Amino acid sequence: ELGLFRNSSTLPEKATSELRLVTSCVSSPREFNSDHGSAKILVADDSLMIRKSISRVLHNEGLSVDLAENGQMALEMMGLKRYDLVLMDLQMPVMDGLEAVRRLRQQESDFGGVYHQKVIGISAYTGEPYSSDALRAGMDGFIEKPFSAQRFMELCEEHGISLNKFSN
Repeated sequence: ELGLFRNSSTLPEKATSELRLVTSCVSSPREFNSDHGSAKILVADDSLMIRKSISRVLHNEGLSVDLAENGQMALEMMGLKRYDLVLMDLQMPVMDGLEAVRRLRQQESDFGGVYHQKVIGISAYTGEPYSSDALRAGMDGFIEKPFSAQRFMELCEEHGISLNKFSN
């Protein structure tokens, strides 16, 4: 099921979001999602077609997927829920993925670096400048759109992101 999320203006205010981020940071990573059966992925992209396409591929791999249409919404959602992985488009309206991950890394630092959210940048633009921008901003990796499920799983493995650890 592809549930799209409510408008970001209906989410709790920033203070509540940051409080929930702190609360989620103190949980043991091994305990997170252990009773839910599949890894939790957040896909942030301004294109509905891309979000649905990526979601379909990841669902076919047995993963649970949430969707955000911009970096601000993704940041708010990460404050409400921990994800095993975030796929973040580099260029989006409202707040792009680069700014969102910079703010995420600042929040993590402000809270003592207890938790590091894995974020992989995604973009239809190819080449060194885009992957370098993603890594400089604090993303853990970069993958060009479109990508196959196999390439996605390889990238996760390269970065030590185990998505099968919660599978049944």
